Amino acid sequence: SCVDNFLLNTTLRQNWNSDALIQTDCCDSVTSVASFLDISIEEALVQYVNAGGALYFGFLEGKMRPYLENNIKNGNITEETIRNIGQRVLLTQFKLGFFDQHRADYPFSNASIDWNLLNSDKHRKLARDAAANSTVLLKNENNFLPLNTAHKNMSYAMIGPFANCTTCYLHDYTGTPSFVTSFYTALNNVVGTSSVVYAQGSNNTCTTSCYSGGKGHLVPCVPGDEARVMLQAAVSTAEKADITILALGLGENVEGEGCDRYNLTLPLDQQLLLTAVSKVAKSLVIVLVSAGGIDLGNNTSANAVLWQPYGGEEAGSGLMDVLFGVVSPAARLPQTIYTQSWAEQMNHNLTTSILSFDLEVGLGRTHRYLNNTQYIRHHFGFGLSYSTFQYSNLETLYNQEVITINTTVMNTG
Repeated sequence: SCVDNFLLNTTLRQNWNSDALIQTDCCDSVTSVASFLDISIEEALVQYVNAGGALYFGFLEGKMRPYLENNIKNGNITEETIRNIGQRVLLTQFKLGFFDQHRADYPFSNASIDWNLLNSDKHRKLARDAAANSTVLLKNENNFLPLNTAHKNMSYAMIGPFANCTTCYLHDYTGTPSFVTSFYTALNNVVGTSSVVYAQGSNNTCTTSCYSGGKGHLVPCVPGDEARVMLQAAVSTAEKADITILALGLGENVEGEGCDRYNLTLPLDQQLLLTAVSKVAKSLVIVLVSAGGIDLGNNTSANAVLWQPYGGEEAGSGLMDVLFGVVSPAARLPQTIYTQSWAEQMNHNLTTSILSFDLEVGLGRTHRYLNNTQYIRHHFGFGLSYSTFQYSNLETLYNQEVITINTTVMNTG
């Protein structure tokens, strides 16, 4: 599409009369075109520019500049083409206010930013609210949550590779916060340090990198002696506590750009940790940290299960707000979480595997095409609350292409 003249010139410029800028993706589209068409990177750049490409984003800027200059000199790229691209770039900058330095609210000047606001209490509060409001309650047996004042006097075990870490709540493509409030730190802030004991329990990825050798995980690694010692320490910790919070998940070593998971379960060492702790914990709350869905299988011994999709710098504080009822969970799953058996059947052949983008093949994908509920652990839009609601007076209005839905919602909890 980056060198498709019909798409970028005929359709975008002529038919749609658009002055939108065209920019390559990183890593990047020009080199991908060269590889796909079996041409040189220089030839791919010529096709990209002549098709209307305006900005280049990638790792080869140093090579691209002389390529561009050479092809302007030899006539493969005309000055008119470059002039049109430059006009679109400047037009976009004008629209964004880049040249409005005379305005008091000029957004591109350091002088317009009160540096005292950065990382302020207001910003930390926003991060905390974001973490709390994105946490999904997946299970709450016998209304075990929220924990109340009486629970604050109990003893706690905070266990797991995601219990007391920093970057594990951030994942890839994130800035560097001044500090990160972990689950363990946040729990100490609520109930006091004397009431909380901690055990890591396992490494989150069994020390195997997703990107080792330039490839993602192909097979699960097997925990060694160190993992067994950590596991036993976690079991001993859980046995002594009234309430155990088990923080498990995936992280950028298991899921990420260019790194597909080989299954829908937790890494093997975390599976062992979950099984062992579940047998001895008096009361158990499981917190899952991931972007993709995780199938816990038929493990139903937990009193509550929550999913927090990389909560950021205040992940711990946001989670505690949910656990102790400061915030009633209202988030819903943005995806369907399948069972491991679904993945095994779908990946049985290439036609239905993860490499196929056809949503209707095999057993089907997403909440739109997968109708067999036995393969769904949690459906799209699922999420529990501490309250109950009653819906009435549902009304649907059609106005050309606009659909308006009205309903009355009553909090009955």
